[in-house]
Amino acid sequence: MSRKHFSVLALALIAVVVAIALLVPRPTDHTASPPEEALLLPGVGDHINDATKLVVTVAGKQAVATLERGDKQWTVAELHGYQADWSKLQPVLAGLAQAKIVETKTANPDYYGRLGVQDVDAADAPGILLTVTVDGKDYGVILGNVAEHRSGRYARLAGTGPGLLIDFDAEVPRQAVGWVNSEVADVPADDVAEVVIEHPDGQKVRVSKVSANDTDFTLDGIPKGREVTSKWTVNSLGGLLASLHFEDVRPVADLDWSKALKVEMVRFNGERLMMQAVESDGAHWVRLSATPPPPEPHTDSAAAPETAGAEA
Repeated sequence: MSRKHFSVLALALIAVVVAIALLVPRPTDHTASPPEEALLLPGVGDHINDATKLVVTVAGKQAVATLERGDKQWTVAELHGYQADWSKLQPVLAGLAQAKIVETKTANPDYYGRLGVQDVDAADAPGILLTVTVDGKDYGVILGNVAEHRSGRYARLAGTGPGLLIDFDAEVPRQAVGWVNSEVADVPADDVAEVVIEHPDGQKVRVSKVSANDTDFTLDGIPKGREVTSKWTVNSLGGLLASLHFEDVRPVADLDWSKALKVEMVRFNGERLMMQAVESDGAHWVRLSATPPPPEPHTDSAAAPETAGAEA
């Protein structure tokens, strides 16, 4: 047989093999893939306003935040029922209700790790399991890695496959405090006229300003012949309540306040702020209260507290 004839037969054989290969169906994982552009959670969107609970679970199957809907507001169970921040919760609920499937990725569990959508039982699982309760039924979605070089995020319905790319971009906090407005107070030092700090042993420290235009606070009780070595240290006392945020919440009754450090702050508008601070379990805890400024002369005393005390 000539080389030319051999080449022709070889090419013909290759063509037949390719044709047969194209006719043979590819192996499947027997898991039905949802159609692209379909909703991730069909039917949930019409009833998302009836959602009653959202549980956030991370690695080690640790539930870090349990948000529950009450009569008037959502609360966070891990923060003893502190009010949830609706501006943080609403985008997540809406995102779950409206999320569409952009692309089906893989139903092979061996590849879930690449997408970050493996079960959160593992101690090193990077994903976040969101379980939302709507009309008494739980819907679980594992959110994985944010997609690179394209919009969307990888996800997988809990308990089933496959891994998906969805058009979900809401921020999902991984800690309970991330679901609330953690700001406690924000009183700039420029608004403060006086600060008095009383230690548990009765010792007091007082700093003050005569005018809001003053640059520095004056420390009372400096012995003759002594002077302040650091104006910054003295001035910092005026900013004790500037941009103050909390990291955790506990009931007042759970702490011993008998030896609390007491701070009283007077603002130039006459408002008084009181803070007590104690240390427990290696953390510092504070409780605050405020007294509105007194009514201005020649004003309606009944209306003054509502307007002047709104910030307090």
